[in-house]
Amino acid sequence: METRNWRITSERVGSVDWQDAMESFALYAALVEDEGAREVLMNMSGAEILISHSEAPELARMFARETPPTLAIAIVRPSHSNDARFIEVFTEELRRAGRIVGLFETLAEADAFLLAQRQEGAAGEPAAPGPLAWLKKLIAG
Repeated sequence: METRNWRITSERVGSVDWQDAMESFALYAALVEDEGAREVLMNMSGAEILISHSEAPELARMFARETPPTLAIAIVRPSHSNDARFIEVFTEELRRAGRIVGLFETLAEADAFLLAQRQEGAAGEPAAPGPLAWLKKLIAG
């Protein structure tokens, strides 16, 4: 996990259980507070998630409570479909909590989403509520 230019970037490889998730959330919260991070890019493409997707809403609510509502979040989808379902539910719950969050197939897409959010914020425009709004804005020019 690293922080650069107000972005926390983490890459998960291998298994992720409940304890790993809780430790990551605590780290994200600390980095937001200590270093002023405004974005999180979670590369989960190599992760094997050992947590049931039924527990994803609770973890998403915990993450939302521990981080500021202005934090933009981009997540790269795990390559395994079972692991992807957990991340999909997690992302859906964050959206319901009003978070700026996107779920992407590639690191480049996730990076572009966060850059677009940063540019919109700098322009004083409200941030798009997710990847669909971001894609519409990109297509519209």
